[in-house]
Amino acid sequence: MKLIEKLKNLNHLEKNILDYSKTEFIENGFHKANLDKIAYKLKIGKATIYRHFGNKIKLFFSIIFYNLYTLTNYYEKLKEINNFEEFIDFLINKEIEIFEQNWSLFEIFFIEEKIILRNIKKIDKDIKEVINFIKKNFDILIDIISDKIKNEINNNRIRINGEPKIFAYFLLETINHLIISYQKQKINNKFNCFNNFNNIDYFKYLKEFVLNSINYKKENN
Repeated sequence: MKLIEKLKNLNHLEKNILDYSKTEFIENGFHKANLDKIAYKLKIGKATIYRHFGNKIKLFFSIIFYNLYTLTNYYEKLKEINNFEEFIDFLINKEIEIFEQNWSLFEIFFIEEKIILRNIKKIDKDIKEVINFIKKNFDILIDIISDKIKNEINNNRIRINGEPKIFAYFLLETINHLIISYQKQKINNKFNCFNNFNNIDYFKYLKEFVLNSINYKKENN
């Protein structure tokens, strides 16, 4: 069975392997994560982990995919929202939820990027499939945002210069980069200028920034 299909239909043991492995990666990072410890906690042999998920980098990507897969099922709901402000509300809330629930895994990327990239050079078709799935879901989300922007342009509620799809891409990238910056500052609040950063209404300001960037005119205006 292909890895991506396995991750959509995990059995009890495989879910436990991913759960314990996620804890091990978060506590010790990618390089120092020890599969022997995971196997010991689960009372299984390390060979069982390899049999189900292959090598360490494949296991790491399996955890990321599994966590993202369980969260990206909000797209259909997003399509159904007609009011653009409600659409942006829902989009930002879900993106924040994804980053908050997976932040510890994303941090491993930031800290051990070179080590992970070195391992990715040994990439196989299973990991390529997982990466392509993540990219495909990103493209689906871009198309949903682009369609909403087109609709608002047609109703004279948005004014932008350029292609809606390109703008949708930059809009989502901006939202995600701002969420990443916020998460970094919230956890590593080291600088005086950010002493009150955790006290601001972050969601409110992010939403206003997004709506102002597209010159959005409220529907009741």
